[in-house]
Amino acid sequence: MGLDEGEQAKGLMKLSVSKMAMSLGLAIVYFLSGKLGLSLAFLNASATAVWPPAGIALAAVLLLGPRIWPGIFIGAFLANVTTSGSIASSFGIAAGNTIEALVGAGLVERFAGGRRAFDRPQTIFTYVVAAGLFSTALSATFGVTSLALGGFARSDQYGAVWLTWWLGDMVSDLIVAPLILLWAGSGVQRFKWRSFVELFFVLLLVFIAGQIVFGGWFPFRVKNYPLEYLTIPLLLWAALRLGRRGTVTAAAVMSGIATLGTLRGFGPFYTGDPNESLLLLQAFMGTMTVMALSLAALTSEQKKTAEELARSEERFAKAFRASPDVLVISRLSDGMIIEVNDRWEGLFGYRREEALGQTPPTLDLYVDPVDRRKAVDIMQKEGSLREYPLDVKLRSGEIRQVHLSVEKIVVEGEPCMLSIIRDVTEQKRAEEALRESEDRLWLALEATGLGTWDFNPVTGGLKWSARTKVMFGLPPEAEVTASFFGELIHPEDRARVREAVERALDPAGGGKYGIEFRTVPLQEGAPRWVAARGQAFFDAAGRPVRFIGTALDITDRKRREEELKEKTREAQEASRLKSQILSNVSHELRTPLNGIIGYTHLLLGGTYGPVDEPQRFPMEGVLRNADELLNLINNLLDFSRIESGKLSLDLEPIELGPLLQEVLDGLKPLVEKKTLAIRFDPSQRLPAVESDRTRVRQVFSNLLSNAIKFTEEGEIRILLRDRPDRGGVEMAVHDTGIGIPAEELPKIFEAFHQVDGTLTREFGGTGLGLAIVKELVDLLKAEIRASSEYGKGSTFTLYLPYRFGELK
Repeated sequence: MGLDEGEQAKGLMKLSVSKMAMSLGLAIVYFLSGKLGLSLAFLNASATAVWPPAGIALAAVLLLGPRIWPGIFIGAFLANVTTSGSIASSFGIAAGNTIEALVGAGLVERFAGGRRAFDRPQTIFTYVVAAGLFSTALSATFGVTSLALGGFARSDQYGAVWLTWWLGDMVSDLIVAPLILLWAGSGVQRFKWRSFVELFFVLLLVFIAGQIVFGGWFPFRVKNYPLEYLTIPLLLWAALRLGRRGTVTAAAVMSGIATLGTLRGFGPFYTGDPNESLLLLQAFMGTMTVMALSLAALTSEQKKTAEELARSEERFAKAFRASPDVLVISRLSDGMIIEVNDRWEGLFGYRREEALGQTPPTLDLYVDPVDRRKAVDIMQKEGSLREYPLDVKLRSGEIRQVHLSVEKIVVEGEPCMLSIIRDVTEQKRAEEALRESEDRLWLALEATGLGTWDFNPVTGGLKWSARTKVMFGLPPEAEVTASFFGELIHPEDRARVREAVERALDPAGGGKYGIEFRTVPLQEGAPRWVAARGQAFFDAAGRPVRFIGTALDITDRKRREEELKEKTREAQEASRLKSQILSNVSHELRTPLNGIIGYTHLLLGGTYGPVDEPQRFPMEGVLRNADELLNLINNLLDFSRIESGKLSLDLEPIELGPLLQEVLDGLKPLVEKKTLAIRFDPSQRLPAVESDRTRVRQVFSNLLSNAIKFTEEGEIRILLRDRPDRGGVEMAVHDTGIGIPAEELPKIFEAFHQVDGTLTREFGGTGLGLAIVKELVDLLKAEIRASSEYGKGSTFTLYLPYRFGELK
């Protein structure tokens, strides 16, 4: 055996020993956590609603690879054979647990990104389906079937035992596995110490809230108050502030506290039956963890998008400021200047502050308004402008000649124009000198960096200056012919150049020649951009006898133009992705929530057997909270549709009085729970308005729901009156509720804004209701105002136009 072979053998032996040690360690951890989980088995000695080993095994396979499977099998076999059952049934259960981890890890690697499954909301939901739903069903089926065949589970208990087994494994995959995966490796080092302080504070609040909700700290003796909603703000806090690691840690701590409290008979999910209570609790914690992790992933993606957008904007701003040409960004709608670069003041003499908010005509920049109108006509017809010659007037009164190029761009969603103004006064003066002295002109042009060319249409002779040859990658001594010139032009531009030359050599065109084109790729691998300008001269018979001009290398300018276009496209794409992510997440969240709502309705309806009153109350609590979550998701979906411009309107005449009465009838259950009086006269006659019935109803419903929610007693007055001076109808909602502090009033229509933490805990909500109202009101071409006196009530006033878009 050679030296290399011996070293390889030693390496393989070390690797084998390492794998064995890891498998043994995993077996011990699996066994201990399994014994802990089986100590909470109430329905069957081998089936528990709390099974941490499932998440531990899944995380181990994803982190260490599938060769770690013996540790899972040994740990599962020992945990079961030392608890109950036979060797055969324990063997079947251990096989199912091992297959569950291997299949779940394989599906996650294949479809959800493996260890990076929690980076994006889409892969989180794929992980839930692959690992949380499918692979755990395999383990439950293997395990319960093994118990039934061995006589350790009655056939009439098969379904209940299977559900307990499956739900325990699933929630472990949703809480324990992410906790391990997200903190594995360098997770601790990457977590900033300030975040650790905040995490400690959040966990302290989680502990207090958990004890209040699940640990019996609630001051009243009734155990089943629906207090579980108190945990949601803390998980949302962790998701928005601490990322995925902080979120899953808070969820795991809350789950542990909730489990201990429920086993002691406390909390909203305790029904008297410990197994049933744990099943309800596990369903709630699994759903909350998936929601919080998805929000944390979405927040992380949004932060990355915002950072990349900021970097793109910074690069755009640097290129914009450093451009040697004058760059001006103005609105397409009215021509108002919204930004200029540093070269602006150097050319025109106006400071940046003096130019912003003005238009070129108001600054009196154009010498001849006719030239400006021609440039505008070309811009409207062709969509852009290239090197259009203009005479401009400086602040000092000096007249300068410029070339104007214009491209349409979008800035912050608004159509704008990027104007590139190149001062060609000196070039024009040099061209004028050409007419006086050809020799001096050639020298002047060479000095300014312009190449020159001279073509004789009669003889076909072509002369290039040394600088022109350099532009095309030729040595100064190279000979150039007309046909060779055609071969030096980029194949995609040859037809355009040929047409431009033919037009210039046609007396009807005035002999003017001007074009920008690319060369064939040079030795460095990239083509150059050349701007060619020229003039053809004709004899008395109209035949071209001479064709002379200049060539300018504009590669750098073209590159800057493309960079500006690319940065604009990047900004538009970032905005589109934000709305698409928000819409996709809202859609994906519906699926598990609809399942929870559906199964709870089936349970309450007696589909799976009679439901006693002690069981009905917590189930109704689950249903109420699920409905509330679905409403929050619907708000998110509506907001994303509005923001992305996908919400369309169906205009029709609307009688506001009857529509408002319909909304009030639907809100009666909310009103009857409080000591409130509703003051509204539906009999008054008002002009119909042209609007979208569904969206107007949504605005009414949000405003009235808010008034009812924040008013415990007193009255809510609704006034409808005709406002011909405004060209529409006014609807005002006055309440005697808690009111809004003056400093918060300007921000109430902002998305996700809530007045303070106290209100959030007392009244709930995400801060999207009024934001959606404001977006809908803008979409309806209407107007809304708010006024309030803190502690005495608020008034929201809505103005809807008689005819769409004609509110005064």
